[in-house]
Amino acid sequence: MKFIFFSILLFVSVLNFSAQSPGILWLIRSLAYPQAPVGARFISLRPYLSHISTAGYINCRPSANPERDTAIMGPYQQAQFILSPVILDYYHPQDYRYIILQCPNSDVQDVIRKKLSARILFDGPNGVQLLDRGK
Repeated sequence: MKFIFFSILLFVSVLNFSAQSPGILWLIRSLAYPQAPVGARFISLRPYLSHISTAGYINCRPSANPERDTAIMGPYQQAQFILSPVILDYYHPQDYRYIILQCPNSDVQDVIRKKLSARILFDGPNGVQLLDRGK
């Protein structure tokens, strides 16, 4: 009787392990390649924004519908999360003295900076810059 019970228990355990193996393999792979925290590209801006309550936000990625484009709104929402309590304005960034520019292309960064007549206060990783319009 013990042998039958042990055999059934072993069979169910093997069956359960085989059903869980994709999840276990995914967990092992994700531990091998750690992910950067959400909004990590904006963390280095925090010391520069300690005295600022509002700032503009510009993402240079072209899009037909930027409000629905996750490649634009995703980093914007991450910046809002990481830089809170600073309020970021995506819709009227040119109305603010300080502007956060998220653009990996340095040529486009230069064009935007010249158009806004701004100077770079901070040039961070992943194309993140803090611009000062000097109003």
